Amino acid sequence: MQITWQVSNEAEEIQEFFILYKPVAEKEIWSFKKTKTQEATLLPLQPGTDYMLRIVGYSTSEQVYASGVVGFLTSAGEQIEMFSNSLFPKTVSCCPMPMTEDKFSLAL
Repeated sequence: MQITWQVSNEAEEIQEFFILYKPVAEKEIWSFKKTKTQEATLLPLQPGTDYMLRIVGYSTSEQVYASGVVGFLTSAGEQIEMFSNSLFPKTVSCCPMPMTEDKFSLAL
């Protein structure tokens, strides 16, 4: 699955991103992908499985920015459906820690 995201112009320059993801049923073990760009391919994913995903970015001044947790469902036909505890649009705005301003938007 290919994901892309955008960082707000208000955020500091991000040096690297960590994409954390796991099946919802998994209690503790998160997989991760490290990248310096605003895109990543998550492999391997299990078909017909609910996943949770979060993006964490580190700036040059060691600020940490994190998205909210986003859910998605894989299917046997490679289609992805997003879900969460609340209603999310297809692009999800996320907040950094500890600030409250939106800095990330994510598209699956």
